Amino acid sequence: GFVHLIKTAQWIEVQRGGDAALDQLVMKTATRQLTGVDMNPEAVMMADMMLRIEMLRLMGKEAMTPELQCLRLKVACADALTWEPDDNQRYQLILGNPPYLGEKGHRPLFDQARSTRVGALYYEKNMDFSYYFIHRGLELLETQGCLCYITTSYFTTADGARRLRQRLYEEAVFHWLINPEKTMIFPHAKGQHNLIYCLGAAGDNSMVQPMLLHLTQSVERSVLFERLYQQGIKGFSPVVFDNPLTLFDQRGQLMVRSPGMKQHLLKQLEHKTVYQLQDLCF
Repeated sequence: GFVHLIKTAQWIEVQRGGDAALDQLVMKTATRQLTGVDMNPEAVMMADMMLRIEMLRLMGKEAMTPELQCLRLKVACADALTWEPDDNQRYQLILGNPPYLGEKGHRPLFDQARSTRVGALYYEKNMDFSYYFIHRGLELLETQGCLCYITTSYFTTADGARRLRQRLYEEAVFHWLINPEKTMIFPHAKGQHNLIYCLGAAGDNSMVQPMLLHLTQSVERSVLFERLYQQGIKGFSPVVFDNPLTLFDQRGQLMVRSPGMKQHLLKQLEHKTVYQLQDLCF
């Protein structure tokens, strides 16, 4: 979390030969380099409070001064789809767990969203509301930045995500993906299939080899995240793709449910296919 971020920033400053004073890094990072946005006032209040607690953990109890208590942090209570950063700011790292809501049963919400710039620009029939946040995240991402989300995995193949996948194919590059499959990321949401991923803006992708971790066995959630924190995704021996575009099949779908040898066989089948079912159905 915040502590790890500060420790990393301090190490970078040391390598650069700069001033790595801990208190200065904490204040600079918390007030200038972190931005949070949420519609829920309680979530905003909780984020503000937890950030101040993390600052005190790093700086010590003696740092609990009136100045720190009154310090204004950049945690906004707003709609992330209409919120605009100061001075058209772009971000090196964007983290999110957007809401998963289908159009069916939530039509008023989608109608309201379509009245906004983001909603009108990226709407797709039968889409999920979370797709808007992927689009918006790409808009706010720096050229060399990373967007890391936890969402459902349905956008990888759903008909209602064709435009989204096309944009990901053309404008983004996946660095890694984790398909938990039998590991429940959110135990209260039974039957939900999640996907954790990190992507960046497309550029010179010739050196990027995306990694896919497909967990076919159940792993305790806390154990999974602790191991990822300690070893990274490479500690799980993930499937490594030749380049970002090989993640997509001929139909433009993302192949996150068929790792390893299955992907190789599917590629062979696609290469030899003369007709697809859609060619025969009228």
